[in-house]
Amino acid sequence: MGQALATNPSGPFRLFYGTLRDMVLGVRFATVEGKLVKSGGQVVKNVAGYDLSKLLIGSRDTLAIPVQVNFRVHSRPAQSETSAFAFSTLRAALDARTAIQESPLTPLAMDLLDAAAAHIVSPQELPPGNWLLLVAYGGAERVIERYQRDLQEIARQHGATASATLTLHDEQRLWDAVTDLPAHMEENEPAVVRLRAASTITGIRACIESLPADAVVSRAGTGITYFYKETADPAAFAAEASRVLQGKAESVVVEYAAIAPMLPINPMSFLAARLKQTFDPNNILGGL
Repeated sequence: MGQALATNPSGPFRLFYGTLRDMVLGVRFATVEGKLVKSGGQVVKNVAGYDLSKLLIGSRDTLAIPVQVNFRVHSRPAQSETSAFAFSTLRAALDARTAIQESPLTPLAMDLLDAAAAHIVSPQELPPGNWLLLVAYGGAERVIERYQRDLQEIARQHGATASATLTLHDEQRLWDAVTDLPAHMEENEPAVVRLRAASTITGIRACIESLPADAVVSRAGTGITYFYKETADPAAFAAEASRVLQGKAESVVVEYAAIAPMLPINPMSFLAARLKQTFDPNNILGGL
């Protein structure tokens, strides 16, 4: 858990549950001077002072060391299912995504996969198509029936070419595979580069169409898109991504590469440097 707090990772279900920053209510942390500082508390309504817990999560333990954390928890749905819809075009898949978001439905997860990523994740359970929209939902039996009915109608209206419904073990295996895709790619494709682009949800299409990749997975409801590219020159791919995604994505981060490429300096890095100077001026905990 400490490593998760340091890196603030998130998976497909961030759409409904949020990231670790949304789940942490309070934190007690140790500063480089050996002081214990408390931020937040044990309830949701904590608004006094700066919310330092949000600052520490994802800082890779370079500002201070969390020693006690209070989490917000969620109950599991009574039952859950996942519907997979195949589309021939990216636009059709994203139009269906938008229609789902504009409906009364509140899915647990909604991921968009291209054919290459879908084949790696689940070649048997998923329907064939150029783009796959995976929608997870949960609740009581009547809620599940409502989701099935409404999702099928939305998919039909937007030209879905095939669909499948996954339950129990098949559903769990699918989302485990989607979550584990980064580790799978890095293990089986040593030369692969994984790049994360954060954009608005309306900007996902422009990002995907601008940057050719071997496989694409997009958190279609939150605007986070992962590009996988097998290349002997990670630096060239990173530079190309930075160029073509400028103005389309708010941030571009190379999360994995056999050889770490250099990206142009992000203006936010100056803010990070100021924070580092405040919390750890002697660089005892290492750099950002």
